Amino acid sequence: MRYGFFCTLLTLCIQLACAAPSFAREGIDLQTRVRLFSALKVFIARNSSDGAFETRMAHIDGTVEKKTLIALHPVIFRTDTGFMLCADFADKGKPGRSLLDFFLRQRADGTFKVEYVIKGKRSLNVRLFERIF
Repeated sequence: MRYGFFCTLLTLCIQLACAAPSFAREGIDLQTRVRLFSALKVFIARNSSDGAFETRMAHIDGTVEKKTLIALHPVIFRTDTGFMLCADFADKGKPGRSLLDFFLRQRADGTFKVEYVIKGKRSLNVRLFERIF
């Protein structure tokens, strides 16, 4: 248990350290970043079984997609109502990666909650990233 927690914490610190140049540009303090990434990791863990994140995005028939987390993106986008974080996943049974965008909102008690998840458009995110940096 402690080893897993330590690895998760170490991974989070490395991701945040790599994203350090973008902190000042986005105006999101380090403590808020850590809390956002922690909330997202908890959300993914709670919605996973057998090591695969389960999502029912855009499936009217209730089909469940199983995906394995590859990496969280270090950049956090601020929206009108909260924040957007992106992550790469490997699809179970399909080659390649898929991008998911997670929209989080801050609750009254200061914690963050994932409001919804959508399939990301990598080309759109690349254009946004290029405009920001």
